[in-house]
Amino acid sequence: MSFGITGNLENDAGVGHAALEKRQHNGDQILELKTLPQNENARDASIPESSSSRFMVSEDSIRLAARLQASAADGQLIVFTGTHEDDGVATVATQVALAMVHAGVRPVLLIDANVHAPSIHKTFDIDIAPGLAQLLEGSSTIESVIHGLGEVDLWILPAGSRAHDSASLFSSAVFSRFFNEIKKQFRFVIVNSPPILDHAESVVIAGRSDGVVMVLAAGARTRTDLRKIKDELDGVKARLLGAVLSKT
Repeated sequence: MSFGITGNLENDAGVGHAALEKRQHNGDQILELKTLPQNENARDASIPESSSSRFMVSEDSIRLAARLQASAADGQLIVFTGTHEDDGVATVATQVALAMVHAGVRPVLLIDANVHAPSIHKTFDIDIAPGLAQLLEGSSTIESVIHGLGEVDLWILPAGSRAHDSASLFSSAVFSRFFNEIKKQFRFVIVNSPPILDHAESVVIAGRSDGVVMVLAAGARTRTDLRKIKDELDGVKARLLGAVLSKT
């Protein structure tokens, strides 16, 4: 998968998906990064050679990770979401989390909050449960659901077994407290969220984040989709950081 970074979705929504596609091929609109920002407190920024083949990152993800680092302070929780399941949100979120580790931003927590179509546990070959759903239900502790990848200093919280009423779980005070506490323990928290037009909890998750990145499949979204997204995010006063055009 490849992807390009667009400007703010608020402007894109006014002109529709045609402008988004045009931006993908317009070098003036796509962020270009010459060097990654250095962090004086970071440890060795490179991933060990033994792990490099398993945890490859794309140039696009490095650019996007650098942009997020430049626009946000430590302890930020960034939500990645799309319009529908085929937008490639999990792939982009995973790539950005790995790119941050590559750049020496450590530790990073990657959360799979898409309990409807979880996938991040497969990427890292870990058990799907217990996970986020069980943590919010109160049947598991934080220590039992977070998996550390010591060789890259990346931590994974899988989605867990599907909950009967996921919307209520994500609307609970437990979820809000969890987000507030987890940010204190990690430099960055990256969240793979369900599609915003398909599942109500995605809007709740966005509203409790420090910023939202939309992932849109190039050529597959309509002007109506973009306006709905903008209205949903405005309704919870979510901070829209920008949009990513994905192409499989």
